[in-house]
Amino acid sequence: KGYALAWLLRHIDRSRYDAFFVFDADNVLDEHYIEEMNRTFSDGYPIVTSYRNSKNYGDNWISAGYGLWFLRESRYLNGARSRIGASCGVSGTGFLFSRAVLEGQGGGWPFHLLTEDIEFTIENVTAGRRVGYCPEAVLYDEQPTTFRQSWRQRLRWSKGYLQVFQRYG
Repeated sequence: KGYALAWLLRHIDRSRYDAFFVFDADNVLDEHYIEEMNRTFSDGYPIVTSYRNSKNYGDNWISAGYGLWFLRESRYLNGARSRIGASCGVSGTGFLFSRAVLEGQGGGWPFHLLTEDIEFTIENVTAGRRVGYCPEAVLYDEQPTTFRQSWRQRLRWSKGYLQVFQRYG
C-alpha cells in the first residue's frame, strides 16, 4: 500500500485538499464517518485514526476474534491514550492526515516497510505530531476467515513490527 500511496500523492493536486483519507478498497464507512473524523481533525489533530471494526464478524471464530482485537485496540489502547492526551496509533486503514503532515514529509509517502502504518505513526510521533482518535468514526473492514489467512497476516505484521523496531528502535 505504501507504494500506491506514494504514486497517488505524486500525481494529484495536493494543494486543493486540507487532508487525505486512507482506506482499503473493501472498507465500508458508517454514514457519519467523514463528519466525525472532520470534527476531530478540526480540534487540531494533524493525524486522526478511527474505530476499525470487522465487516464479517459473524462468519466464524477467526473473523470474530479480529472484531474483539479491534475492540480491545479501540478501548484500551487508542481510547486510553486519547484520554490521557498521548498520541494514538494508526492501524492500517481508516485514518487521515493533513496536507501539512504530507509537506513535512517532503510532499510524498516515504513509508514502505511491511507495516507502513506503524512506520507512519512512529515517524510522526517522533517528529512531535500528535495522532488523535475518533471512536465515533467507524469503518468496517473484511477480516480473514481461515487460520492460514490469519497466520500469514499475523506473520507479515510481526515481520513489519521488527522492521520498524530496527529502523526506529
